[in-house]
Amino acid sequence: MKTIKINGKNVTLSFSPYSLLVYKQQFGVEPLDVVITPLYNICNLVDEVIITGDLNGEVLLTIASKLSEAGHINLYGILWAFIKTANDDTPDFFEWMKELEDLPIIDILYEIGPDFVSSMVTKKKVNPLAVQVLLSTLARR
Repeated sequence: MKTIKINGKNVTLSFSPYSLLVYKQQFGVEPLDVVITPLYNICNLVDEVIITGDLNGEVLLTIASKLSEAGHINLYGILWAFIKTANDDTPDFFEWMKELEDLPIIDILYEIGPDFVSSMVTKKKVNPLAVQVLLSTLARR
């Protein structure tokens, strides 16, 4: 469990496997199919950047392309599933989105990325620090 601020409010997230079921029930698709593959590819790119120290424009475009593959609505959806898992009183996805003033998904992913990756992806293959570096870089762009 992790607590973050969204629009000035403390929000608790749970990164349990149940979150995947909540996502699938709401959206009718396997979350790993729509979110994990692009994020995994991004993490691999970031690992390469950390190893080589080379963060050029082409790498940033590739990273942005992989993030785009995940789709913002899908990223919002997985975030909602993490919140819904932690707090069953969370409204359904459409009501939850309607209530939000703004949702800076890159900033939020930067904050929850290491916990998300650690719980959903093999730790041996993805360096959580790499997720922070990636999202920090994207947030500054």
